[in-house]
Amino acid sequence: MSTTTTEVVGGQKVRRTKRRVEPIYYLFLLPSLILFTLAITIPGIIGIFFSFTDSIGIGDWSFIGLTNYVAAFSDPAILQSYLFTFGFSIATVLVVNAIAFMLAVGLVSRIRFKTGLRTIFVIPMVISGIIIAYVFNFLFSNSLPALGTALGIEALSRGAHHVTFV
Repeated sequence: MSTTTTEVVGGQKVRRTKRRVEPIYYLFLLPSLILFTLAITIPGIIGIFFSFTDSIGIGDWSFIGLTNYVAAFSDPAILQSYLFTFGFSIATVLVVNAIAFMLAVGLVSRIRFKTGLRTIFVIPMVISGIIIAYVFNFLFSNSLPALGTALGIEALSRGAHHVTFV
């Protein structure tokens, strides 16, 4: 549903449409919002709270303030790991984005090896599907009949090659 308003701007009538969000969208959003709150937000807040205590995860605890943070930022080994992680993150983001940009340009530009580049780009997706098909073929041909025989289920013990569809 939307509402349309007409305004006069510079001597001309301008129609502006303002879209209103349907209430059903909020109903669909609610389960995701509840799960996100239960799985991410509440544990995060609890973790931040316990970072200000001397808790070891079980038993009694007492509030110690910023002592854990002072200890973490004054330890040279931890500072070195923070520096390495920050540098690695920056380098990874830059390299991945540069390679992705070059691939994107190569896939849409008029270059000689565009078809080959597209093929190389798609092959990993095709190979993974083939490998999954072989794994499930093995499971349905070998493991499932053995399980059916062990459990005494005749329909499973015959194997995939005896299945008939009506």
